[in-house]
Amino acid sequence: LLWTFPYTTLASKFNANSQLLALWPWVAACMVASWQNTGLRGLAWTLGLALTAATALLTKYYSGVFLLGLGITSLLSAAGRNWLRSYRPWLALAVLALFLTPHLRWLQQHDYITLRYAQEQGAGGTNWKYVFKFAVTPVIYWLPAWASCLYLTRHHRRGQGVKSWLFHALRSWLPHGWDDVLFWLAFLPWLLTLLFGISGAAELSTPWAIPIGYAFPLLWLRNLASPQEAVRVNSSVMRSGRWGLVVVIAVACGGAIFNAWRGKSDYYRPDAEAAHAIQNWWRQQYPAQPLRWVGGNWAANALLPFYGDDPGIRAVAGLPGVFPATIDAYAQWSEEGGILLCPLGAVDGTSRRSPSQMGDQCEVQVEQWLLSKGQSVMRREFALQRSGWRFPKPKVFLYAAYPYTPLKR
Repeated sequence: LLWTFPYTTLASKFNANSQLLALWPWVAACMVASWQNTGLRGLAWTLGLALTAATALLTKYYSGVFLLGLGITSLLSAAGRNWLRSYRPWLALAVLALFLTPHLRWLQQHDYITLRYAQEQGAGGTNWKYVFKFAVTPVIYWLPAWASCLYLTRHHRRGQGVKSWLFHALRSWLPHGWDDVLFWLAFLPWLLTLLFGISGAAELSTPWAIPIGYAFPLLWLRNLASPQEAVRVNSSVMRSGRWGLVVVIAVACGGAIFNAWRGKSDYYRPDAEAAHAIQNWWRQQYPAQPLRWVGGNWAANALLPFYGDDPGIRAVAGLPGVFPATIDAYAQWSEEGGILLCPLGAVDGTSRRSPSQMGDQCEVQVEQWLLSKGQSVMRREFALQRSGWRFPKPKVFLYAAYPYTPLKR
């Protein structure tokens, strides 16, 4: 797993998909252990299955596809079918429903907003471009680990040449019959997600592939090596980890040089500098009024508590008191000082700033919101850039900040 991209180099995609890396394996392990144990041990693993499954669903609804795969795996396996005839799966469902009850109540109170959001992810048709990208993404994400496993078990090849390597590669993925639990645990999350994308029920996103290959390495080792050989292969991979570190460092440095040379906005955007500049300006402008929250463009406004020196500032999802901020409402915003932030993009060579529909729309909405709250519209614009030898291009970015101060009574 340490030789796969989701576990090492996808920090820029860190989100709910990445959290599933730590959850899906435990859900699968608890289910299989619930199959294999009875009595108190079986009861404990069944409760663990319910708890981990609930945690996975609360992390991302996409885990429902994963749980569907576990159900199908149970039906395809003799051990799973015996388990389904016992009390344990029904206990797991009952406890799962109990764990999800607070969230269901929250959904009801908030007009089922997250379910409507999930439903909106379906574009109403099949986007074949995204389907193809998702189909190959798991292989790409796990390619270094797969290649190392194939190489370290190369003595199992039949014959010589390209044909033997192709057979060796294919063998790493093949099931051991229709009731091969490990194969279905590894294969079904990818297949089911792909089928939902083909049907048009969802528009697939490549980050969804981050947790999918959690069982791939186990499947490869099972198919290509005996238990003793699997230990040797794993040891060889760990010993070669230093070379993997060298490669990661080289790729990181090369990527930074490439982004600096191209002037890529994500590389040059001075969010940290903006956070410090805006907080310092607030302290000078309103020395008696602490800054408690930041709204405006979501989720770019979160740069203020993330990069600034006051992590206690609350990042509001848009405009206070207005959807989507009402999903996680901050009740005391009207009594506290806040800033509404609109990142405006980079300055180009022909106009005051690059055309930014997102920025313009944010400014209009913020100004209308301030007027509706009886506030005077004060606008402070910050022109900032990153400096130093890592940023050779003079690339200036603009940020607009609107202060909100409690009305005097």
